Amino acid sequence: MLHELKKREETIKQVSAGAAESQYKYQLEQYKFQTEQHLRLESEHLREELQQSLQTLKTTQEHLINSEKLAVLGSLVAGVAHEIKNPLGAISIHVQLLKKALGSATAPAVDRYLKIVDEEINRLNSIVVDFLFAVRPMNITTINDDLNRLVKELADFLRPEAEAADIELRLELDTTLPPIPFDRHFLKQALLNLITNASAAMEHGGSLLLRTGQDSNEARITVKDSGCGIDERNLSKIFEPYYTTKSDGTGLGLTLTYKIVKEHGGDIAVKSKAGFGSEFVVSLPIPQTNQKLITGRCADREHEHEPQNTDCR
Repeated sequence: MLHELKKREETIKQVSAGAAESQYKYQLEQYKFQTEQHLRLESEHLREELQQSLQTLKTTQEHLINSEKLAVLGSLVAGVAHEIKNPLGAISIHVQLLKKALGSATAPAVDRYLKIVDEEINRLNSIVVDFLFAVRPMNITTINDDLNRLVKELADFLRPEAEAADIELRLELDTTLPPIPFDRHFLKQALLNLITNASAAMEHGGSLLLRTGQDSNEARITVKDSGCGIDERNLSKIFEPYYTTKSDGTGLGLTLTYKIVKEHGGDIAVKSKAGFGSEFVVSLPIPQTNQKLITGRCADREHEHEPQNTDCR
């Protein structure tokens, strides 16, 4: 009888040991599975972060290259522009003197020729002025202002022209956007360049969207069109000085826009595809609430005339 009890006890111990070993193996397999899943997720997360870092590095490199090009452009053009403006001024004066000397008895052909000369002088002078504006340091005066109001004013200013070109101009304004510091005159010019480009890309009409938005530390202005778009191969060139696809363009419009945005401590990004329109997004920093900012408009900018369209792409 005692022998039988001991035998059963041994059997129970063996069964218990087997069950414990099975349980241990099961737990070990679960741990291995969970560890592999965790490592896989971590690997995917690291790969995404690496791709974002590489994209950020590429964007930063492009911005640095553009900044270096602007610096070289400044040293070359600033001196040459002054040398060009002086003879242009002298030619313009002498054309006026020639018109006065010839009087009203001038033959129609001579009048036409002198008019062409005068127009070309003005065009060259405008190009030189744009060059100087692109390379000289900007006197940016940032004040705490309403970005929505600026965008709405631009939309109201350009709406008649858009309607005449069969372009539907739409506004989407973020009413919760706080006042941010910016130079009204310069930022208006930058946005006008983008809107002018967008309109020019829609020769047969289309849709133009102006949108404002924000995240935790940036305000955004989006200019989106349904026009011809930009070839992917040219996207990296559009902010370069002199680059243009227009027969009558100077290639400085987007260069000026880029410079104005960077002077505000902001950034500009573009998404585009040939045949599917373009989307430019200007990002401007939203300062911390504890920073003290001036509110209102600059007195000397209050009565400035509307910004002039500049040649862009």
